[in-house]
Amino acid sequence: MSWAPCRAHKLTLWANSLTYSNMKGYRFWVERHKLMQWLENETRKLEQMQEPERRQRRIELERDFRVKLDEIYGRVRLECEPAKA
Repeated sequence: MSWAPCRAHKLTLWANSLTYSNMKGYRFWVERHKLMQWLENETRKLEQMQEPERRQRRIELERDFRVKLDEIYGRVRLECEPAKA
């Protein structure tokens, strides 16, 4: 099951990303790594759950992860793309 944010959600992420500090190479890597560690830790917590609950919660976690990762990529993209006239 893939999940894609709607256009309004993407615009909201873009608008929110304007308030964050600059995201340069190493900082981007650190932020992405922290997010991946978060997903791994949360996934480990699911091991005690029953299969249907675990599957549903896993989908929710992956969706949250993707939204946060898209936000990080958006912040980097804003800094790397040349301004359009």
